[in-house]
Parts: sequence; C-alpha cells; structure tokens
Amino acid sequence: MGRSRYTITEPSKPHFLTYTVLEWQPVFTRPETANILLDCWQYQREHMGLLL
Repeated sequence: MGRSRYTITEPSKPHFLTYTVLEWQPVFTRPETANILLDCWQYQREHMGLLL
C-alpha cells in the first residue's frame, strides 16, 4: 500500500520533489549517475506529460 500523504490531489498545481541519499553519498559528482536521472525525467516529459 502506498503512502497516502504522497498522493497528488491537485495535479494542476506545482509540486516539489526531494530525495534522500543513503549515507549522503555524492550522487551527482559522476556524469553517468546524473544522466540516469535526466534520462528518467526526459522519458516522463515525453510519455507521461511531466512538466519541469
């Protein structure tokens, strides 16, 4: 069961997304790692209507 407090109830309004990384690892210091996230967002923009 998902967490209901994370349900988007007003999709026409802006939403903010935050991440926590295990043991504060420097995730975005390597281009390969950052590109995974950017590719994911690009896919969501093209196929799911994500607006950034």
